[in-house]
Amino acid sequence: MLSLPEHIMIIFHPFSQLFSKRVWPHTLQLWIGAILCRKQHTVSAILRVLGLSKATDFAKYHRVLNKNKWSPLAASRLLLDSLIGHLHNTRPLFIGIDDTLERRFGKRISFKGLYHDTSRSIPERKAYSIGLQWLSMMFICPLPFSKRRWALPFMTVLAPSKRSNERAGKRHKTIIDWSTQMVLQVHRWLSDKSVYLLADGAFAGVGFAQTCRRCNWHLVCRLRLDARLYDFAPSHWRKPGRKPNKGARLTSLKERSEDPSICWQPLTINWYQKGHRTISCQSGTCLWYRSGLQPIAIRWVMTRDLRRDKRAEVFFSTDVDLSPQTLIEYYFQRWNVEVTFEEARQHLGFNTQRQWADKAIKRATPALLALYSMIAITGNNLSKQQNITPNNTAWYHKSELTFSDLLTYIRMQIWMHSYFKTSDNYPDLLNYHINLNQMLINQLARAA
Repeated sequence: MLSLPEHIMIIFHPFSQLFSKRVWPHTLQLWIGAILCRKQHTVSAILRVLGLSKATDFAKYHRVLNKNKWSPLAASRLLLDSLIGHLHNTRPLFIGIDDTLERRFGKRISFKGLYHDTSRSIPERKAYSIGLQWLSMMFICPLPFSKRRWALPFMTVLAPSKRSNERAGKRHKTIIDWSTQMVLQVHRWLSDKSVYLLADGAFAGVGFAQTCRRCNWHLVCRLRLDARLYDFAPSHWRKPGRKPNKGARLTSLKERSEDPSICWQPLTINWYQKGHRTISCQSGTCLWYRSGLQPIAIRWVMTRDLRRDKRAEVFFSTDVDLSPQTLIEYYFQRWNVEVTFEEARQHLGFNTQRQWADKAIKRATPALLALYSMIAITGNNLSKQQNITPNNTAWYHKSELTFSDLLTYIRMQIWMHSYFKTSDNYPDLLNYHINLNQMLINQLARAA
């Protein structure tokens, strides 16, 4: 079996407390195999890359996902603590949340549904695919070898489709319901920290914003143009009856965007780490209201990019003290969540899972996304001790490290630890099992 170098094992070892002494070695081998695997990241592919294709006790590796007792929630907390301990060097703390689709089909996939597939859609036509909907929370932080911030997943939950819940006789929970549960859970772990939650327009709801405010979190999100906005309640109220909790309704954002009499102010912002760009904006502070709920104070910013002739877009934050420039730049950090999903598909076999058991389905994909974060932590620690260079070619040059560079370097460390490890008593002699030769040859020769 392959093993991890000591400087990499330090990152993985804290998770051993979640597993029994019998299960932990199998779990560690699955993680090592997932790092070394290319293309598909099934348990069978992992066993092949580990040189265990002839092992008759292969079922014990499958049982890690579908039967053995361990808590994914406890693993999420350990991973979040590890991320904050190794990477949190700035304040405030940023967390991104978003959902994504894992394309899966088959009669034995219990939680599947028909969802909008954004990666296959175009502006002229929406595409839909059968699969599983995952909701992921990610720790957004800077890394010393990259200009952009990285979004590192630490909690991923499955949101079953409405039809599957009805079939199972369970109450259906929407994405907002799952998000609320995740916010409340993470707040218990980070009760003493100030957090900005970055989300897209699907999470723009008064109830969800109020939940964030009760947790002392600030929601930064996109806002609809037809949102119901009101003025603040008057400070002095002398009429009989209950004092109103809001003032008069304001002009809708859509009408403001089309009103030629309203002046737009120029604003220069950092545009996705691609330099600065000047856009037009208008902003304000008001109350956001929905029937049956208490209004919440927000700071909104409406932007318009005249260079690209795009329609107006609106962003808001429950932190009313943010400046328009800061609010927009905070929201732009959310794009790193999409980068993480795409890199997980390309390099960690997201969308290639083949588990059928319900428990295995709920565990496999979150484990892969957690591996993304652990690789980033490992790369951050190694970059401080060793010089990691990008994988450049004569026709493609990049100046900073990417996730593929970190994954390649960690793979090299594992293979070098296995093949170039010297004997303790005879430093000049190699100490490795002869089956390693055959395993490496099989990996180089395998077509897929």
